[in-house]
Amino acid sequence: MNRDYCVQPDDRFVFDPEIDGWRDIDGNQVDIPTFFAGRSALSLLGVHGCQGIEDAIIAGLALGEPVLLIGSPGSAKTAMTERIAADMRLNFWAYDASKAMFEDIVGFPDPASLGRGEVRYVPTPLSLIGKQFILIDEVSRAHPALQNKWLEIIRSRRVMGLDLPALRTVFGAMNPAGLAGTVALDEALAGRFMFHISVPEIGEMSQDDRHAVILAADANPLDPLDKSSRLRWAVRAVADGLPDVTERYGQKVVRYIDALATYFAGKDWKLDGRRQGMIWRGLVAYVAVREVFTGRDLDAKDLGGVIRQGLDTLLPFRAMGRDLPRVTIDGAHQYALAAMAGNARPLPPSDLLAAATQLVAGDVVADDDNLSLLVSRTLQAFDHPSGNDDGIRAGAAMIVMATSADAVRRLPLEARQRLIVAFSDTLDLEPEDVQEFIDETVKQKSDELRPEVFNVVQRVSYNLTKRSNSGRFTAGTDFGDVASSMARLVFEGGAA
Repeated sequence: MNRDYCVQPDDRFVFDPEIDGWRDIDGNQVDIPTFFAGRSALSLLGVHGCQGIEDAIIAGLALGEPVLLIGSPGSAKTAMTERIAADMRLNFWAYDASKAMFEDIVGFPDPASLGRGEVRYVPTPLSLIGKQFILIDEVSRAHPALQNKWLEIIRSRRVMGLDLPALRTVFGAMNPAGLAGTVALDEALAGRFMFHISVPEIGEMSQDDRHAVILAADANPLDPLDKSSRLRWAVRAVADGLPDVTERYGQKVVRYIDALATYFAGKDWKLDGRRQGMIWRGLVAYVAVREVFTGRDLDAKDLGGVIRQGLDTLLPFRAMGRDLPRVTIDGAHQYALAAMAGNARPLPPSDLLAAATQLVAGDVVADDDNLSLLVSRTLQAFDHPSGNDDGIRAGAAMIVMATSADAVRRLPLEARQRLIVAFSDTLDLEPEDVQEFIDETVKQKSDELRPEVFNVVQRVSYNLTKRSNSGRFTAGTDFGDVASSMARLVFEGGAA
């Protein structure tokens, strides 16, 4: 077993309160890379197996931004937070979001203030007044109405309009949505947290880390009389280094995020402006953490890998119960890296039907991301048309691609599967619609399309017209007019 877990760096270094740092046995000031060499910052607090997430935690602390820990029961989310607060010497309290009542977090109304025509609250030991670091625990086990009362506290450090000047750090903790008794966070609450960090389970750790977890005591290993703080030292260094990192990498990361959001939007995973800003600040801080702990500036080769690791901790979808496929994240990252380096790949043409026609003819660059975005935009435009013409052209583009064996073969595998599944679903008719469909289609004909292709056009047109009931398509639109327009476009696209 690796016994390094049982050795504190303090055995080699002496804390000097005058510099709020450490010196070696010769009295020389020790830098952060030397102090933490070969050791995890969190393991020094008795939290093992979390080396992979501590950069994001330190970045969140340096920025003063809310951090959400997502992990199964027993993954030490609460213990980790308690020990971070203890090491940083911050007044800490953990609130159970599923049980905390209004008076727990605010206090009780002061009767004397009511007599003066104002409302003031008498703080209790539980209330937020005076707390510097709080954990909002069991967020996913709270009723949505209880979840929402924390919104103002998380982002604004206010409650009922009252400022909380002492509150510096807010962490949240939740079990993954889908476990018994859990509720996924709504978009507003999930969006309040900058970092969304998945805490590893013991089965995902190395053998040394598993042994360290088994042997670790429940009690906090920090000496309460010890006034030093390992994390405060590191967090201050990261915060001090942020302006320089921003100067060197800030604009590059802007280009990265702009391209990242474009790629995600093409696959119907949207990042709003606030989230894009959070990702920018979070990635810059993540890079600053890595430079502080390595003691050197990152080169262009290392920058992409660090950004990719940081990106995983800044996407909010898991908290909302939506699992963003890793292949999509990787594709978005590669697309965004190219844009960051000034080698942006071309996006599909805005005219989806023209792009589909080019695909059938083979007049396309063999770029998997480009072709995948074409399919994503086509399906998105069909499902959420901005108007009749938009929906009809998207339907025609889908037919042109899906009925061409050459076009389907040119698509990357994941885009091919999405197109085929969506196309198949679009051809299906509800049992109660079959007779109406038959009655309507016998009146229609096409002199340009083969009967089997025209039947496909009719089915797609019929289902598109049915969307008028859901407000996605103009109410009262004639099915025959839609089929006629779509048939003409499909013919022009080469699917005769």
